[in-house]
Amino acid sequence: MDSAVPNPAPLRRVTRLVPLPARWLAGSVAGLLAVGLAGCSQDVVPSGATASSPRTVVSLSASVSSVALIGEVRDGRGAPLAGTLVSAAGQQATTAADGRFALTVEPSGTTMTLLARHAGYSTVAREVPVTAGARLDVPIRLFASQVTQRFAAAAGATITTRGAQVRIPPGTLTRADGSIYAGTVTADVSYFSPDTAEGVQAFPAPYRGMDGSERMIRSVGVIETTLTDPDGAPLLLREGAPATLRFPPSSVAREATTVPLWFYDEQAQVWQRDGSATRQGDGTLQGTVSHFTVWNADIVIDSPATLRGCFVDPQGKPVSMVFAGVRGIGWFGTMGLPGADGRFEAAVPSGVALELYSIASPVRFAPVPIRALARGEVRQLPCVVIEKPAATLTFALPLLTLPSVLSTAGAATTPGRPTPTRSAAASTGQGAFTGTYRGTYSGAESGTFLARVDSAGRVSGQTVSSTYPGVIGRVSGRIAGDGSLSLTARGTSGAAEFSGTISRTGTVTGSWRYVQGQLSGGGTFTGSGG
Repeated sequence: MDSAVPNPAPLRRVTRLVPLPARWLAGSVAGLLAVGLAGCSQDVVPSGATASSPRTVVSLSASVSSVALIGEVRDGRGAPLAGTLVSAAGQQATTAADGRFALTVEPSGTTMTLLARHAGYSTVAREVPVTAGARLDVPIRLFASQVTQRFAAAAGATITTRGAQVRIPPGTLTRADGSIYAGTVTADVSYFSPDTAEGVQAFPAPYRGMDGSERMIRSVGVIETTLTDPDGAPLLLREGAPATLRFPPSSVAREATTVPLWFYDEQAQVWQRDGSATRQGDGTLQGTVSHFTVWNADIVIDSPATLRGCFVDPQGKPVSMVFAGVRGIGWFGTMGLPGADGRFEAAVPSGVALELYSIASPVRFAPVPIRALARGEVRQLPCVVIEKPAATLTFALPLLTLPSVLSTAGAATTPGRPTPTRSAAASTGQGAFTGTYRGTYSGAESGTFLARVDSAGRVSGQTVSSTYPGVIGRVSGRIAGDGSLSLTARGTSGAAEFSGTISRTGTVTGSWRYVQGQLSGGGTFTGSGG
């Protein structure tokens, strides 16, 4: 090793890596194909200004000890969301017509959480790394409630969305003063999976929970429910009359019989343990709750592992101005700046493939894949070369996206356990290809996918583009009995066609091309899993 590279002896600085949002990709084989082909979908708009969406110029400078937080809030379709309340470190601001906000705060640690709330939309909390005197540009995405349902309080209701379910018993709602409410109720319900790209952006950070002491957690799924009367006043559950939540299966807790339930404490900006969900015969997790807020089913990481490493420039000299994080399925973590010697140490979950990645520009480095660590393992990583060391304390944070480790089949499985495969019972015809597939596509556009094929050969899913960050493509199609596939990826900006095959061993190959919209060209795709 070059003598200029810091000696991997003792670390001078220990950085606690605090979990960030984690729910991401849900999909289908075709997902790979439409990984978000720009011509297929422009669901997510980058934080930079565009010709079609002029924005207010915000001038905000931080003092030597403060941090300037600027950014924008957009809805799930990428449109600016005015009137959103954004708060951090005791300060708050409301977004303007162009969705922009600006705050000046005094940091009390190496990370800070921004909370964004807007009636009729999901509650989002995003954790960002901070350092005194820095200026951060933070994009936030809020998603409209998936289901709005009205019912009589005396009758109760069962509300479903994306496989999740909320059951409210008859006659169990009260007003804020405790009086029984018997009128019409408006319920807004959303569910976010740790396996979906939307879930990554919607998860209230961090991945940290309180259960007597602070615990590291991995998300199995999030359900958010709000109940209001016709005037918009909140309604509560009567004491002793709990409601029931049911979470659909996810990749994070396939075998757990019981998973802890947690609600998001907005004041403490941490998840609080309150009850458990039990696995049902159909694979769902069911539990009861005494109040409505944002609820999360999470597994506890009892014995976190430890990552150690360092950042250097191309000449091998230490770089300390690096905002970095670690991510994996159901878990994201961000850490503060490394020490003056460029070294860092971070606690991470065991049993899941991870990725070290660059959070902010202009400091960049290629994502570093990390194979799953054992319980309590301490692993030393090779020094990471920073392509462009920071010249100022002005950073642009991108929207949260999926880790590239998802493009590796089986990357998120626990060591020693086999990768989930196609149903053994589905051994002939289209049913022989039932299962989950992961892969990548490249050419005129590149990205990753997670796709599912049902027993009838139907394909559904979504993908995420690397060429156009945040762009999500939705795919539909079929698999024939011989394994040949024909898929179409559609979005607001066009469409693309994919054709290829899935082998009996689960290998996916084929080609794709734009067929509608402004873009032209195509490429190939490949994956595995089955």
